[in-house]
Amino acid sequence: AQARGVTLVLGLGSLAFGALIAMLPSRRAFMAIVGSTALLSLGGVLMLAPFENDRQNIRPFAAGIARQVPEGASLGIVRDRAEDLIFYSRREARIELRPGRRVVRWLSHPETVYAVLDRAAYDDLKTRAEIRWELLDQQVLAGEEYYLIVKR
Repeated sequence: AQARGVTLVLGLGSLAFGALIAMLPSRRAFMAIVGSTALLSLGGVLMLAPFENDRQNIRPFAAGIARQVPEGASLGIVRDRAEDLIFYSRREARIELRPGRRVVRWLSHPETVYAVLDRAAYDDLKTRAEIRWELLDQQVLAGEEYYLIVKR
């Protein structure tokens, strides 16, 4: 929704600059085109960069983990994001997870356990009807999807 709003603002700005340029004499139009292109580019970077940073940054996902996973709870995290998520969420992972038996064994514990899974582990888990779990959060980090789940 935020990106659509920014795109709408930039599109309307482009139309306004285009209308302004059409009314200028031809010798000034080139400078107006260069100036408007620079302003629209700068505006796009300034408005979209924070949105993209939040979408790709690990901190919002780690904050979600910190909110939803109680301190001391059993948490398993996929290996490629473990250090970053542990650091920013201030939650200690008890196990590093990979798709397959290790995830199933972790989620088969009788107590409540939490897990951060990558796409491969999550897709594998969805095929296993014997494990009842709930999706708490999902995030795209550096182009890859990650999921926070709980098995109660």
